[in-house]
Amino acid sequence: MKYAVQIIYFALFLLFWSMYLVTNKIKRRRFYRINHKIDSKIKLNTKFSVFYSLYFIEVLILYYIFFNNVILIIKITEMYIVATIVHNLFFLAFPVYIERPKISDKGFFNKLTLLYYKIDEPFNTFPSMHISMITIAFLSLYFFWYKTYALLLLPFYFLTAISTFYIKQHYFVDAVSGFLLGLIIFIVLR
Repeated sequence: MKYAVQIIYFALFLLFWSMYLVTNKIKRRRFYRINHKIDSKIKLNTKFSVFYSLYFIEVLILYYIFFNNVILIIKITEMYIVATIVHNLFFLAFPVYIERPKISDKGFFNKLTLLYYKIDEPFNTFPSMHISMITIAFLSLYFFWYKTYALLLLPFYFLTAISTFYIKQHYFVDAVSGFLLGLIIFIVLR
């Protein structure tokens, strides 16, 4: 089969990514809150749930862009898998809980935010897997693809990152640690 390696690595990535869903459903008796004063200054804005949704496209698009480059597919999958394993170890050893505001189910953006709240328990926030993965994705585009195109997409990656604050999925510390972890994984495995 011509694209067997690409398909196998994509499936492997999805398998490891699903580990998050398992650790996310573990009910915690002990947890930590690591909110910073900056977190209280950022008010809920459910319109950012649309940018939060871009995460899936931003992470998975690499499999489309680099589909014919087996070496890059393997390299990117390795980075994603290592990131997923490290995050899940953090989630199990240091479960961080984020307090979410109550919001009505009126309106598209509120409903989308509530959908994310339902899928994504308020645990597993430190470090931010969203931000680690989009950091790896952006750096992969920048260093392995066309820098100009990557820079044109940077505002979308930035909006996805800040959406995690505005829909109250992550604390500021989660985001900074997620960015640093994604950067370290990219540098080490690049």
